[in-house]
Amino acid sequence: MNTLESIEDQFSFLYPQIYKTLNADGMLDWKLDITNQNRVKWMSEELPKLNSNPPLLWIAGDRSGIDFEIMSSQEIIENLTEPPDYMDKSFGFVPFGVTGAGDWYAFCYKLQKGDDIPIVLVYHDCDCVTVLAKNFEDFIFRFLLEASIEITNEYEDIEINEQALKTPLQTMLQTHKKYLDKNKIEIVNSIYEKPLAKYTLSTIKHPYQYTGLMSYEELDDILLAEISFDELDAEYPYQIN
Repeated sequence: MNTLESIEDQFSFLYPQIYKTLNADGMLDWKLDITNQNRVKWMSEELPKLNSNPPLLWIAGDRSGIDFEIMSSQEIIENLTEPPDYMDKSFGFVPFGVTGAGDWYAFCYKLQKGDDIPIVLVYHDCDCVTVLAKNFEDFIFRFLLEASIEITNEYEDIEINEQALKTPLQTMLQTHKKYLDKNKIEIVNSIYEKPLAKYTLSTIKHPYQYTGLMSYEELDDILLAEISFDELDAEYPYQIN
């Protein structure tokens, strides 16, 4: 019995097949077992391997719109064993990733329809969960697109080397193609081949400029056309008193 099967057995649920395939392919292992003692060796040996053969949503450097870090199996077990007291357990959250702020990326089994188990973002500091995709393939597709949007913004004082910014995205796409259908691959590839351009985010109180391969408006149009379903971007309260 492998680790995923052990988690399924312990907590009485089934992962979708695509997630099991990602695990079998080593795509869920970010090799982040880093200590002060092995940090130099990790930087010289493991980091180049990750950059050249990216696992799930790994992008070399830190110049993309993605805010995601994989959860280890041990972290998943700990979070399922002792979830936050305020969390409504009926949502059936099974986390697999986390943002820099500590919000969960999770499967939401309460919203499951057939083989589709929606992916949600569970905010820890407010009573809100946002539905990102109806299944894991659509989630990967969405994030590959989001990674191309706000690569830099007007508040960052950096010199832009276009190919240096685009290469990590293109490298990531190569290792993720297996998990996407042909149409999704073509869409992501066409975006990654576009030249960098400046855009303005004007739908917020304090508009600002950013540099990327497409705009937030273009992203919304693609998501609506390609992965729309009734709950896309829906928000639900999930905390109990």
